Amino acid sequence: MSSFLSRSLKTRKTLFPGQPGTKKLVKQYGDALVCARYRYDTVRQERVKTVEIIIDRESWEPDPAKIPPNKRLPIRVGPKENALRMQVKSAGGRWNRQKRVWELTYKTILEMELGDRIVENIG
Repeated sequence: MSSFLSRSLKTRKTLFPGQPGTKKLVKQYGDALVCARYRYDTVRQERVKTVEIIIDRESWEPDPAKIPPNKRLPIRVGPKENALRMQVKSAGGRWNRQKRVWELTYKTILEMELGDRIVENIG
């Protein structure tokens, strides 16, 4: 199938194993079946049924050291560090009154070189 034709296919319905319309597919693919999709080809004026199947499994553990860049983390800013507090605030930082810390995205913390101010294990 050419890439032009695959771009003309529009998905209208996605069915997951156990839903009506998947009985034969579950029998054919078993636990490997992820879903079935009904796609419509506007160029050829056809309905196409596709399946997504699992072809390989292997163990994997996420790296706990990797922090998503948009995750908000607590940082300490001293009560007399007015200039830094204003920089954190203007960079999108939010004051958490209950925990008494500023919260800022990890990406911004790194950009502002404030990694040493991240508060660990805050309740």
